[in-house]
Amino acid sequence: MIPKDQENKIVKRSFKVPRRYIFYGLSVLYLIGDIYWFDGPLKSRIDNRLKDDRVDAQELAIREEIVATVNAHPIRRYDLDRATQEYCRKNGISMGEISRSRANAIRLLVLDQLVIDRLIWFHSHHYPVKLSEDEMNDALIRFRRGFHSSEEFEKETSLQGFSVSRIDNFLRNQFMQRAWIEKTLEKHIVVSEEEIKARYESDIFISMMPERVNLRHIFLATLDQDPEQVFERVQSIYIKLKEGQSFDEMAMKFSEDSRSKHEGGDLGWLTRERVPKDFYDKVSNIMIGKISTPFKTSLGWHIVHVIDRIGSSKASLDLIYDEIHATIETEKRQVAVEALINHIKSKAKIRYTGQFTWIE
Repeated sequence: MIPKDQENKIVKRSFKVPRRYIFYGLSVLYLIGDIYWFDGPLKSRIDNRLKDDRVDAQELAIREEIVATVNAHPIRRYDLDRATQEYCRKNGISMGEISRSRANAIRLLVLDQLVIDRLIWFHSHHYPVKLSEDEMNDALIRFRRGFHSSEEFEKETSLQGFSVSRIDNFLRNQFMQRAWIEKTLEKHIVVSEEEIKARYESDIFISMMPERVNLRHIFLATLDQDPEQVFERVQSIYIKLKEGQSFDEMAMKFSEDSRSKHEGGDLGWLTRERVPKDFYDKVSNIMIGKISTPFKTSLGWHIVHVIDRIGSSKASLDLIYDEIHATIETEKRQVAVEALINHIKSKAKIRYTGQFTWIE
């Protein structure tokens, strides 16, 4: 039994706060007051240090010509310029012939795609999907088959300013990124048989086979070329065709469409949806077995030989089952890719320097 007076002493002693805790508390209050309430000397030093860091980052961006960083990986002016040139080349756009506002809009679009590419690269290397060496080599061989010979591949590579080894490394990275995307999305793009049947029944247009035309062509590009010289060349080719020269041989010799020239210009069966409107509008007026006069589209000059044509017709489910499957899968893939991009963007540290983006 503890005496009453001793119990009171123990209770009083238990509520006594050590002096060091009081000192610690006052120090914390001082720091909070300095930084958040009074703009004291400590806050001034922190602000100056942050300002110096911002100045250093800006100077670095200018010195290294950095347009943006993605998780600390830089995108430089050179990357943006080259990607913009490639975008314009693929879309038949000449930067010298468009307004400055449109040119800047294109650069912003390309920059956004570069950011997405870096994010996908980042994730595919940090969470890689294992690919065998045989898979890699098969993919490289399939790519090179788009060229007539190794010499042509090396020549085209050199014209683009790359070495063969650099192209191979680039393609390997592309395959790894594609494999990572497929692995990430695979559970979101499963298509059931019920979905296919429902789409066939509900979509009256999908069961209609559109008009198709089987053709081959000779193509001469006009981008960055002298228009008069291109016109003279295409007219010369057309005259030789009228004189009885083989279309296949002329296509293999003169066509600038690398995908079809080695096949005698054969484009296979095409529908209106698969080709530019200005091209199909011309093709639709050419009779079966006839060779067109040269005509110009947004991409360049064409001479077309129409081999056959099939009108639109109702198709059975069995006939277009795979096509409906591919359509639904593509729709799901598009939604899944957009969701994936938005997700990885929201988690990434993306910084735009404001330098070298615009054409002044």
